Order: sequence, then structure tokens, then C-alpha cells
Amino acid sequence: ALMGVAAGEALGAPAVLVYMTIYVATTLGIFGGVLAMRRRDGMVEDVSDLNGLIRHRPGVAVGMTLLVFSVAGIPPLAGFFGKWMVFKAALDADLLWLVIVGVVASVVSLGYYLRIVWAMMVEPAEEKLEPADGAVALTIYGATALAFPVFVVWIGALMTLAETAAAG
Repeated sequence: ALMGVAAGEALGAPAVLVYMTIYVATTLGIFGGVLAMRRRDGMVEDVSDLNGLIRHRPGVAVGMTLLVFSVAGIPPLAGFFGKWMVFKAALDADLLWLVIVGVVASVVSLGYYLRIVWAMMVEPAEEKLEPADGAVALTIYGATALAFPVFVVWIGALMTLAETAAAG
């Protein structure tokens, strides 16, 4: 997001608004999903608590994976488009060095995101999670099923709204 700020008001502000809108939506989906999950002895507090989630709750695991990959900026998910717009704004402002730093940081952060996905998809379950209320489904499925098509299909409209807001 700071790359957009560095790119200046005209180039960067719309890109930052789009990036932050997508990032907030996906992050809320992730945190809402994790907060709604429970173990017998309490809340989910560690990545290892998600081990084997695909075997017990495949829909939740797939939804969480999509949200995590979006935050990581994996194409064709919404987070990729947000990062792309911020990187493009920085390139248009002749900040190539900053884009290179951003790409390297994105690649490094992918390792941390993959750890979460690995736990959900590959690691054996240590303890089965308690049945969750409808908030998990509403949060995760709502964030993935509604947010991604809106952002991907109407990214141009979102960018236009952001440009209008930034011009004000």
C-alpha cells in the first residue's frame, strides 16, 4: 500500500483504495473464519490447530485457502489485482526499485502463507475442531463466493470509484 502512497496522489491513491478494499475484505474473511473455529479446550490459536482441516471441513478449508492465496496476491484472485494496481502505479511513477522490493517481499511472504495452506491441506489432524455455528460458513463462503466475483468482474468499476474518490 505504501508503494501507492509513494507513487503520489494522482497515480497511487486509486490503486491504494482498490488494494485496501480487497485486502480488508479478504483479511476479514480469514480472521472471521479463524475466530469462529473452536477446539475442545478453547479457540484456534496456532497454525497447527488448522492441521487436517480439509479432512473434517473441506468447504471451510477451500474457502480459507482461496482467501489466503488472495492476500498473497496469487492470480487470478482479487488480491493479485490489488497488488498489480499498486505495482503499476509505482512503475508509472518511475519507482522501479520500489516495485522490485515489493515483488521480493511478496515472494518471501508467500512462504508464510503456504505454511497455513500446508497445515490445512497436508498435515494430519491433531484434534478435530468442534462444530462451528453458521458464522463460519457465512464469513468464509460470503467472503469467497461474493467478494471475488465482485472484485474480479467489476474491478474496472471499483477502480473508477477509487479514482473519483481520490480526485475529491
